[in-house]
Amino acid sequence: MILICLGMGENIKILVAGDVKGRFKELLDRVGTVNRKNGPFQMLLCVGNFFPDDYEPGLEVTPSPIPTFILGPGKPTQLPYFQNSTGTEIAENVTYLGKFVVYMFRTTRRMETR
Repeated sequence: MILICLGMGENIKILVAGDVKGRFKELLDRVGTVNRKNGPFQMLLCVGNFFPDDYEPGLEVTPSPIPTFILGPGKPTQLPYFQNSTGTEIAENVTYLGKFVVYMFRTTRRMETR
């Protein structure tokens, strides 16, 4: 699992993770550490294989402390985990974006007047 920090100007900071392979606690521990040192991050984007290679019925996804988005199954063996191809929340703060979803993420920026 690899975490990459992306800063997009001053408005939004994104963490990007590669293969998680079902190691949810390890991922979230790492996200917490990186978030404390370099955050706050507004979102985690999981671009690799989020679930284990072999299907495990009843596998529970750990809720995430920051909004987490999964791009989708990387292997055919992971298809059973993705019940809804149009996007769905699979755990608290963990969302599968689906094939056709565009997610609008808004961050507020406090403006000070002089």
